Amino acid sequence: MKHIIYFKYIFSAAIFIFLTFAQLAAQGIEARISADTNEMLIGDQINLTLSVSHTPNVKVEWPLFVDTLAGFDIISKTQVESANADNKILEYQQITLTAFDSGFYRIPSIDIPYTVDGSADPKATFTNAVSINVFTVPIDTTQDIKAIKEIIGEPLTFGDYLPYIILGLLLVGLIGGGIWYFSRRNKEEPLVISRLQPKIPPHEIAMKKLADLEAERLWQKGEIKAYYIGLTEILREYMEGRFNIAALESTTHEIMRDLGGMDLKPIQMTHIGELLEMADLAKFAKFKPGQNENLLSMDTVRTFIKETKSWKEKSEGEENNNNSNSNEEEKISETISDSK
Repeated sequence: MKHIIYFKYIFSAAIFIFLTFAQLAAQGIEARISADTNEMLIGDQINLTLSVSHTPNVKVEWPLFVDTLAGFDIISKTQVESANADNKILEYQQITLTAFDSGFYRIPSIDIPYTVDGSADPKATFTNAVSINVFTVPIDTTQDIKAIKEIIGEPLTFGDYLPYIILGLLLVGLIGGGIWYFSRRNKEEPLVISRLQPKIPPHEIAMKKLADLEAERLWQKGEIKAYYIGLTEILREYMEGRFNIAALESTTHEIMRDLGGMDLKPIQMTHIGELLEMADLAKFAKFKPGQNENLLSMDTVRTFIKETKSWKEKSEGEENNNNSNSNEEEKISETISDSK
């Protein structure tokens, strides 16, 4: 009786397994894992390959591996690649593993979710399991304990010397810069004599501007006002430079008043006064002098500049001498009058 029951169980399990594989075959998907070796030395590396073969109507959701897998440390992993063969798609990924403890490791079957086109129900298939034995180097207890070997040094490269070269160049630069700085600091700086450009005399500037104004031929073009504005501006600038008076900001009356203390000839004062008054009429009263007056005005300014270009202001010493001489003459005249 018990044999019959066992037979029923075995028969039922066989039918279940057969139906499962038949369903997987109908769905067209198969997953498996394989290792390049089943034995490894502790600290060595093995390559584990996960592959899934399926029909084009199957979409696989690839599992994500992070740091470890069944006690192994994941060293690296490739991208999931695919290939077509026999109207099927083969997807695969290689994972490099290592272990630092000896023992018997078993990588269990991996769950591979997938969906079939036209169906929204997620399904899953499973890979096979893989067993790997990790062993250590056998110790020969019959041999004596040997000393630890010295560290084998690697040959030095240019990159190893580069930091010291840079540091040396910086030190040399700092030392050289310090020597240069203190040597120049202790050395007397050479005396540099700058030559001043000679100042152009006021009469030369005025003569140049008169020539430029004459070349413009303003009054010949009927521009009488512009002609007399330019002419009197040249004259006023010359007066400021020669006689040190604020001629550009002064009226004709103020200019004549200031020129009265400059020891000029009466004829010069008369000509300049007449010129400035006629220029004021031309500028402000729309007076239009004739051709002779325009030519005479230019000649008056030019003559005045030529006659006063060597004028120098009396110094205080000369004024004191003149005052002392006048005082002595007064004393002599008083003495003569008393003797009489």
